[in-house]
Amino acid sequence: MDSDNFLLFTPGPVEMSENVLNAGSKQLPYFRTCSFSDKIKYCEQNILKMINATKDSKCLFLTSSGTGAMDALMTNLFDQHDNILIVNSGEFGNRFVELALFYNVKFTQIVIVPGKAIKTDDLKHNAKSNFNALLINGHETSTGVLHDLYLTGQFCFENNIMHIVDGISVFLNDELDMQKQNIDILLLSSQKGLALPPGLSLIILSAKAIEKISKTKSKSYYFDLHKYLDNMIRFQTPFTPPIGIIMQLIKRLEDINLNGGPNAEIIKRYQLAKYFRENIKKMPLKIFSERLSNGITALSPTDGRSAYDIVKYFEDNYKIYICPNGKELRNQVFRISHMGEIRKEQIDKLLFNMKKYYNL
Repeated sequence: MDSDNFLLFTPGPVEMSENVLNAGSKQLPYFRTCSFSDKIKYCEQNILKMINATKDSKCLFLTSSGTGAMDALMTNLFDQHDNILIVNSGEFGNRFVELALFYNVKFTQIVIVPGKAIKTDDLKHNAKSNFNALLINGHETSTGVLHDLYLTGQFCFENNIMHIVDGISVFLNDELDMQKQNIDILLLSSQKGLALPPGLSLIILSAKAIEKISKTKSKSYYFDLHKYLDNMIRFQTPFTPPIGIIMQLIKRLEDINLNGGPNAEIIKRYQLAKYFRENIKKMPLKIFSERLSNGITALSPTDGRSAYDIVKYFEDNYKIYICPNGKELRNQVFRISHMGEIRKEQIDKLLFNMKKYYNL
């Protein structure tokens, strides 16, 4: 909980454990050492195991938010010869579209109605087309929709194209398996399921993706993934990494392993989400997403109230941060995160205040 005693029910940053907070309070080590290389190696090995990546996969560590990793993909993977398919089901899907436009990468977008999940019919119209890759936000955090990555992975397999997944709010909340879901590139970042401060993003590359990068000239200096791949031979980064967050990542990975591994984390998220959803059934709210993630419940008021006004009221009166939406969903949808170190007693505090707000 932060210094002003606010509770975070937001999808990044999220509540962090005492162990993670303590790890972040220590003096930072120097990073151009064999000792720090061992720390990067430990992180890579554990993350690759947790997502069931192939042995020839590599994990790259970037000092950036998740959008930096999305940008790095666009500048290192594609050029004027490529043609990509983007699933646009909300704010983060649209970010891939904006990046493709910015870098002049040819693309087709599958526009999904906010709150809906991708279906077989959405994909079949693009089968046998000349695409290099499909890009999708596995959990479209802006609407709470969890997409079926088995479905999109099978489509990519059948059409021999790369399956590129933003798994930032899927990891440690819902199933994420690079081999079973045929994922070639996976993006992660620190401030959602990993429950760390923002500032570290991860790009996990399959051998197929590494080969594609090797044949493409980077359009970025700082995010030149050729440099990152070369440096990972010695488990280093080309530029200063977010050392403090990496130290916290080590502690977080240790705690996950001590407490049953990633599946135990996912079960915990599922139980908390289920508990919350069962206890709001009498409130004038409806669930916005047709296919739910364990990480977020997106809600729409059914009594004419503004979603944004609800968010502001809880911040001003209860010191509870819930998450608003922007643009056309500003007054229609707000989101409750179940990510990070949220506990049942904290959800009970939120529910208590929601009942008070609705006079229940």
